[in-house]
Parts: sequence; structure tokens; C-alpha cells
Amino acid sequence: MRPRNLFLTNSPESSNDCEDNPTRNRGFSKRGDNDLDPDECMQRTGGLFGSRRPALSGTGNGDTSQSRSGSGSERDSWKSEAEGGESSDTQGPKVTYIPPPPPEDEDSIFAHYQTGINFDKYDTILVEVSGHDAPPAILTFEEANLCQTLNNNITKAGYTKLTPVQKYSIPIILAGRDLMACAQTGSGKTAAFLLPILAHMMHDGITASRFKELQEPECIIVAPTRELVNQIYLEARKFSFIGLKQIKYLVLDEADRMLDMGFGPEMKKLISCPGMPSKEQRQTLMFSATFPEEIQRLAAEFLKSNYLFVAVGQVGGACRDVQQTVLQVGQFSKREKLVEILRNIGDERTMVFVETKKKADFIATFLCQEKISTTSIHGDREQREREQALGDFRCGKCPVLVATSVAARGLDIENVQHVINFDLPSTIDEYVHRIGRTGRCGNTGRAISFFDLESDNHLAQPLVKVLTDAQQDVPAWLEEIAFSTYIPGFSGSTRGNVFASVDTRK
Repeated sequence: MRPRNLFLTNSPESSNDCEDNPTRNRGFSKRGDNDLDPDECMQRTGGLFGSRRPALSGTGNGDTSQSRSGSGSERDSWKSEAEGGESSDTQGPKVTYIPPPPPEDEDSIFAHYQTGINFDKYDTILVEVSGHDAPPAILTFEEANLCQTLNNNITKAGYTKLTPVQKYSIPIILAGRDLMACAQTGSGKTAAFLLPILAHMMHDGITASRFKELQEPECIIVAPTRELVNQIYLEARKFSFIGLKQIKYLVLDEADRMLDMGFGPEMKKLISCPGMPSKEQRQTLMFSATFPEEIQRLAAEFLKSNYLFVAVGQVGGACRDVQQTVLQVGQFSKREKLVEILRNIGDERTMVFVETKKKADFIATFLCQEKISTTSIHGDREQREREQALGDFRCGKCPVLVATSVAARGLDIENVQHVINFDLPSTIDEYVHRIGRTGRCGNTGRAISFFDLESDNHLAQPLVKVLTDAQQDVPAWLEEIAFSTYIPGFSGSTRGNVFASVDTRK
């Protein structure tokens, strides 16, 4: 069975889609905040674990691939200034990038993470479900009563036991309830929504056909960056032409980002599109590691009033498998300190986060000059360059990846042992997502952050809370700054609750 009713996108379709583009309707739209281009075209692919990937359109100074070896970077000027704090540069001529097809051999399709030494500790994480008449959690895949084909694929993909977010989310989604689920980074949220959706589709039968003039998917999955959409695509391998009347499921992965940071208006356009079923006629699912109260209030516009809320562990806080260290480093001492740390780390895979696109290129060039193999990823690099950078990083050719917040969310890269915040982000939620690139799937990791007294004092209080909640050592100097810094509206606790993110309806 090769159903074709799943559609992944990192923004809704633009009213200015280019009608004459021959690649139209061959994949997913890219626009909005971060990486998204209002003029890109929707495109098609196929199959449950299908055979084609999306083509992407962008802007840039040509379509030449470049490995990071020193200076410069090609830009594709994907418009927005909201890409995780990135600043926008001058736009160049439009280019079209068509990614290479993914591997089709079974070993590559079902390649998966090796769980770490702390994976079994997931069973001890506290979980709270709020809302009325929540279905009971399941303990095994067998209890979900999935079809044999799906069970076989689950086994081939290396899934042997459910994580907490899967135990609670799968029965909720199978029961047809709307959901807002909050669970730490690397805890299996993608499978938590994909499996029950695919189960419904395969049980009810798939009506789409490649021979139909207009494909009408039953599910749309929206995520904030191209890389995350591609990652979800590789998990699902199912796409079809756009047509919204048959939508039964609307999934917002990294939902807090999708409803903030410039995506909010685009999401409202999506649910207002002609043919899009109302929230009473579809199932809406939201997943993230952080759910601030203001985002939960915005989410009510998308969810039925009786939606359920699942909070797994110290959600909204940092994963305890990540050893966090905060160093007091001035702006002009950061480069020297970075080189010192990287030389001590050696060839272990390390992500270095900075605040701007230009600084990402500058630091990557600087590290290459220091004989440290480095590549970079940000919103002004062409998509082919971004994928090449990720490929070089994954395979170890360049063990250091300098990134903006475009790489802070959702990306699953195995064996990332270290995260370094060269620049701390503007919000604590972004900090949590950044350090969540390590310590995934029960593995351990380490995060080092440079704290600049002239620019980072606003993060002192929430940073102390995150460190304390994750049972990490808090430097005395950071506590002093936190106690002397007043942040309106900030509270050191979350209503006395053990969960960092709680249901705001309480």
C-alpha cells in the first residue's frame, strides 16, 4: 500500500504562486519567517515511504554548491528577518534548487538512532494529562492495534518501546481528540503524531491516486524550517497535490514557533483557505518542547474547546541528559575561548550557535583558518549548500557546524556530543531548543554557553531557573546577576507545578 494523502509544508500556499513554473505541485511550499519564500511553488511527491522529494525555489547569487573551506558564502536571501534573529541581506536573482532524490534501498529508508544509556529513564518521567475524558495511555505498540504493515515498518525502523509522549499522544489522536503536547527535545514527538495518523489512513483506506488530476491530501504537517520538513518527510515519505477539502488532520510541529515569530498570520491564512475544514471538522495536533502561555492562548483559535494537554516531565525546561555549563566570556574574548574549547574537544561533533547569518560565516571562516574543519548553515545559504553542510556535518567531514537558530529546532543529528552557545539567544525557550540538539534519545551531551555581562543579563533569571530545574550547577556570579536583575512578569516557579509548561486553562 502506497497512500499519497500526507502533505508536509513549512508554510501555507501563497496567492502569488507562479503558475508557469513547470515544477509546480511537486512538493511543499516554503515561505514566511526564517527560511520561507512567498514566491515559492507547491510541488508533489509520493508514497507511504515514497520515492520523490520536493523541489525548492529560492533566491540567491547563483546555484553553486560550496563546502566551507574559508571565506564567503552564497546567499539565497530567503526574505525574512525573523529567522531566529537573523538579519536580512540584499536579495539576489531567483534560483531554483531541486534536491537529489533520497535513497530507495531499505537499509537507508529504515536507518535509525541507536538509543542511549538513559533511554530507559524515560519510563520514570512524570506525565500529566489535563482536559476532560482523556483516553488512557498505552504501554506497548501492540495496545495501539495498528495494522500489520505499520507494525512491520515500526519494527524495521528500530522502535521497540514507546516513549512517554507516544504512550499518551497515540491513543488521544486515535480517539479523534485535538491535542497540545509538550515533551522534551529528542523524545519521539514526530512518531507520536505520524503513527496514529498513518494508522487511521491505512485503516480507512486511501482514496488518492497518482492518476487523479487534483490530489487532495487528508493531512497537512507544518514545520518552521526546510530541514525539519525534509526530516519529517523522510519519516513519512508521503506527499500529494494540494487540495484542502479532504483534510482530516492539521499538525503543527514546533507549534510554539509556528504560532509566533512571524508564522502566526500565515497559519491563520492556512486555516482560512477555501476548502479547509473548520476546527470542528478536522483533528488539530500541536507538538513542541515549549508552550508559553501566550502561545497557548493563540492556539485556542486552531483547536476544539475540549482539546487535551499532555505535559511530559520538566517540559519547557532543559533535558537533564545535557550537562550545562555557563561561562562568563566578554564579546572580544569569545573567539579565543571557542578555539580553546574546540581544540580540547577534538573531532567530537559540535554545533556552535550564533545570532546572525554574517557572524555564522565569519566564525566558520575563522575556525577554518585555525585549522578546525567547519561548515555553516543559515537562511542566506542556498538550499543545496545547507543540505551539503548538514551532510558534511553528519558524516564527520566537518565535525563543527556553525549555525543560527535555523538549526535550533527539531533537527535530529546523531552523535552531536556538544552544543556551544557562542551567542546566547534572546529568549530562554530558544536556549532550551538549541541545547536540545545534543542529549537526544537517552544519550548524554554537553552544552557550553558564553555569557556576556553587557548583553545577556536579561537571561540571567530564566537561565538560573532552567539550570536549577535540570539539577545543574549554577555559578555564584550568575545567581548574583539574576537576583539583581528585575524582569517584569518573570516568576522563578511555574505555579508551584513540577511541570515547566502547564495547561493555561487551569
